[in-house]
Amino acid sequence: MNEFRRLINRKVVIGFIALLVINVSLYVYQQTKGAGLKELRFETVQRQRCVDYYGDYDIEAAINAVNSDIEGILSYRKADKQGTVVESEVQADAETGEESDVQIGAETEVLEKYKALSEREQLLFLTVLRDIESQLEYIKKYPEDMKQIQTNAQQLMTFSIFSDKNSFTYNNIVKTGKDFEKVADVSLYLVNNKAAGSFVNYYYTFYFALIMMVFIIYGLSGERDNGMWGIVHSAGSGRLRLALHRLFIIAGSGVVITAGLYFTTFAAALLLYGGAGALNAPVQSIQAFERFAMPMSQIGFVLYNYEYSVLAVVVLSVALWAVFVVNRKRNHALILTGVVVGLEVLMYYRIGLHSIYSAFKQINIVRLMKVNAVISTYANRGRGSFVISESAIMFWALMVILVVSVAVAVMGTVLMRPSQGKNVLTRLTDKLYAGYQHIFANVPVVFKELHKLLVTSRGFTVIVVLLLVVMYFISYGKMAFSDNSRERDRIYLEKGGADYSQISALIDERRADYMQAVEKSMEASEQYGNGEIGIDELSQINSTVSIYASRYAAVREFEQKREYLDTLKEETGIDGYMMSDRGY
Repeated sequence: MNEFRRLINRKVVIGFIALLVINVSLYVYQQTKGAGLKELRFETVQRQRCVDYYGDYDIEAAINAVNSDIEGILSYRKADKQGTVVESEVQADAETGEESDVQIGAETEVLEKYKALSEREQLLFLTVLRDIESQLEYIKKYPEDMKQIQTNAQQLMTFSIFSDKNSFTYNNIVKTGKDFEKVADVSLYLVNNKAAGSFVNYYYTFYFALIMMVFIIYGLSGERDNGMWGIVHSAGSGRLRLALHRLFIIAGSGVVITAGLYFTTFAAALLLYGGAGALNAPVQSIQAFERFAMPMSQIGFVLYNYEYSVLAVVVLSVALWAVFVVNRKRNHALILTGVVVGLEVLMYYRIGLHSIYSAFKQINIVRLMKVNAVISTYANRGRGSFVISESAIMFWALMVILVVSVAVAVMGTVLMRPSQGKNVLTRLTDKLYAGYQHIFANVPVVFKELHKLLVTSRGFTVIVVLLLVVMYFISYGKMAFSDNSRERDRIYLEKGGADYSQISALIDERRADYMQAVEKSMEASEQYGNGEIGIDELSQINSTVSIYASRYAAVREFEQKREYLDTLKEETGIDGYMMSDRGY
């Protein structure tokens, strides 16, 4: 208890409260995107109203209704921008008795609400409608996607190249089919899931938790620098008890600190976006969880994510404690920790996914802190008949690190002595240091002052660290692009700009080839079912589909850019340029 009181003092409590405030403020700032709380609240209110309004329809009727409302709004915006032209045409029509070609459409309840808004609010409202449209389309196709996964798993197992029951590919197909069978009956419906969706994609909570744990662990090792280590070590059997007490303090602090940061952020998300009533909806209602293979509610996933997050924070904290235990100086342990973390961050952001060093990107502290991205993304690893999910790999890796770190920290606390016997290397360095001091005694005072500043006060270390930081940011400023990105940028330069008809032709050609290949594949599947063709011919046709799908995927960026430019032209009248936005 005395150890707990020594560590959890007023400064630590005030620092924790400050971190809570900073964390929530950063989350709110990220959500507002510089627009302000007023706009965010308006968007939230309109989102909830749209969910309530379209939620009364069945899924098909809701999609038709929101599409009709968006088209009506776009027609109104177009007519509103041509107000003087419409007015003159109406007067001309009154004289000639003819009808104008400009039609705004039927006045729906949504359009009436839209017309009463300001220009800024109208844009926000249209954004909400498009989000609702996207969510409805996702809900509609989700059951079909789940059935398609089951169908694909059954079909792939019939192919000769995937039929080896001892291969990883075969067992991965079997596991995928079984896993997604669990969510085949999950029924999605329209809800306001903005709060949960934004919350699970916010990762700074865990960084702040680790920063707080560093301060606590630094305080745990205070006897290493204040001359009390000898007294602590002489406690005999009390050293083991002290190690276990400290382990309990670290674990308890990790649970409490993570909970405080985690749930205050969650509360802020609910205050900003509302949607508390949607927490019982399936987590698959959030589009980012389309491939989450566990039947679970949104609040269930929030708690599930918290459990994994606590485990990650506690394990990393215990590992950090082990580093402090095996180092005789706290500052040395802190420097070593900073170097390791810096290398981890550098490797995570600089190593590409397809690099030969990609393992250092996958097995990384930064990725470990993005717990949600690991446990919500469906991916399996393994060899032969052994298949395991990435979330399970993370769990067992954390357990191994925990066991090793606990053993090192506890044994180090019990066995390490405050003083070391001098070995051959120590005696050699002592002699070298004595000779160095003998020479140093005869140098001018100016050099002694420089030595005091750069060596004794470790100013040289600060200079080296600053140089490394500057060099890192200079090199980090150079964007690294893949070969595919460079090729797309070349096409932008040669065929893009104001007239991008050549790119449009390329998109249409690739899409037509892909659709034609899909049609042939469907015909081939039917022929295979009727016994007209064999499995090898069917496999060859399906392989052709994959080739054309890859070719079509290579121009999807251009197609999405073209859709954006068409929407920009339709909504604002601006003729955009087809150009690369990489580097901006």
